[in-house]
Amino acid sequence: MEAVNVREAMQLMPQVEQRAKEAKLSYAFEIESAEYSAIRVSIPRLGGTPRDILISPENVAFYLAANFEHWSFIEDRFAIDRGDTKEVELALSPHSFTDARRLMQLGGYQEFAGAILKREFTNEMVVEFAQRPQNSLRIRIGRSTPALQMSGIGDSRGDIVRTIASLFIAGLSGESRRPERLAAVIADITNATLFDLAVVNGINVEAMDYPRLEVVTAQRFNTGPTPRVPQSRYSPEASSLFRYAQSADRQPLLRFLAFYQVMEHFFPTYTEIDTLDRIRQIVIDPSFNSDDRTKLARLAQAIRSKSFPSEKEQIRSTIQHCVDVDDLKAFINESPERAKFVGLKKDGLRYVRQISQNDQSTPLTSQVADRIYEIRCRIVHAKDGGGPMQAELLLPFGSEAKLLGHDIDIARFVAEKILVANARPTSWA
Repeated sequence: MEAVNVREAMQLMPQVEQRAKEAKLSYAFEIESAEYSAIRVSIPRLGGTPRDILISPENVAFYLAANFEHWSFIEDRFAIDRGDTKEVELALSPHSFTDARRLMQLGGYQEFAGAILKREFTNEMVVEFAQRPQNSLRIRIGRSTPALQMSGIGDSRGDIVRTIASLFIAGLSGESRRPERLAAVIADITNATLFDLAVVNGINVEAMDYPRLEVVTAQRFNTGPTPRVPQSRYSPEASSLFRYAQSADRQPLLRFLAFYQVMEHFFPTYTEIDTLDRIRQIVIDPSFNSDDRTKLARLAQAIRSKSFPSEKEQIRSTIQHCVDVDDLKAFINESPERAKFVGLKKDGLRYVRQISQNDQSTPLTSQVADRIYEIRCRIVHAKDGGGPMQAELLLPFGSEAKLLGHDIDIARFVAEKILVANARPTSWA
């Protein structure tokens, strides 16, 4: 941002208080003096509680020019609706740098050898969507407004959140712009627009969530003991999936499924463990003779004695054999927030089993197995309309995906224990 003459900008600050008061917005002075002031203004949010912006001499001109008093934030998106112009702006985030370059070239930017590649739209770059006949909806992609970028920075006065571009939506009917409908309408339009961009133009971008900024301070991490030369060999396939899950930090559904695949890798080992034990007892018996039809019949009966179990039974069996119930209970209770969340019937994950450590009828390992399996089904098996269980699909960018953190931690713990339980000692000689 360019340097601001604070003394000149201070002359604009009374307008902030006046506009907030006229619009009946809550506000309070964070700093108030003749030389410098900063005002915190509460902006309404569709589908959520109000969100604050901090207006100071460093950014006052941008907020006034954008008529902040007519704003509404939109759910958890990095987006604002401007009631005065009846236009919605949503910040966009590309999946990759290649997608960013494609989007800018669609907006008119031309790359040439030796040039420094741009990382965000300029005023000259714009993607105007062709309108449909008899339809007033207007869509464009252009440079993000400074006011939107500033609104995501929290209390850092004069700074901005860098965005490549924004999606602008206008021309909605009065019915669609009703406060109780607008967020859902915008979500539908955004979803369709970004899907078409991916399919038709090969450009993959997403609507950004509102930035959650953290103050980075000096911290001493518990890095554990000095690493030792490993003494066990782990399944290469399962450990590769485990590391893959760890790398998918910003993709909660993918991360959960990769940990599930670690568990699934060992299902065959434990699915028929009782049958395998019976078979082993038969074949190691000194009296067993492969030429004896009676002995072979007993062996065949042992193999046929149990029908193939369901996947839910398989994960139960695997966790039961590999995870110590006391270790599992200690891990869940290690975080009071985790223990509380997995037991919530309301405000938790829907359509999945709640974990009750007071339930004497179902072992804790089985409860955890059922919850992991049911989350997995909501990710990969839910049908349009909910299917027979009426379980809605767990969407990658939906609100529930943001609640998966505690369950991902449990899935990681279980996957780790199963990997270790199936490790084989080795001298590496």
